[in-house]
Amino acid sequence: MLTGKIAVPTQDAGGLAGQRSGHFGHCRFFTLIDIDKGDIIAVDTLTNKQHQPGGCASIVQLMQENNVSTVVASGMGNGPYTKFNRSGINVLYADRKIYPDVQSVIEGLQKGSILSFNQDQLCTGNGNCHEHGKIASKLTS
Repeated sequence: MLTGKIAVPTQDAGGLAGQRSGHFGHCRFFTLIDIDKGDIIAVDTLTNKQHQPGGCASIVQLMQENNVSTVVASGMGNGPYTKFNRSGINVLYADRKIYPDVQSVIEGLQKGSILSFNQDQLCTGNGNCHEHGKIASKLTS
């Protein structure tokens, strides 16, 4: 049965209706959901720290400081993925097309249909995976 604090990268502070962000390091917020034996106990919003090169390490620390047990993302690099695993934080992959908002992620977790990232889903940092290309073009425009 699902228990723990789940962090979902989001574009807005919409709670369970919050729209997911494409890449955890570049999200504006994290929606934090406390779950006990499958039941939602609390929903909070945490503002993300400003992302800088290598800045994802600070987000791992932010998740640790907020007692997050699981992060559910649709894009993440190998470096932060490894740091999360070393820190004991579980990292799961949920495609934004299938799970567009926080509520759908929680429902997927409750059904057991959201699984761990595999190597093919991790970003390589080349700018061509997940949302990196879109983010880079916005930053340079």
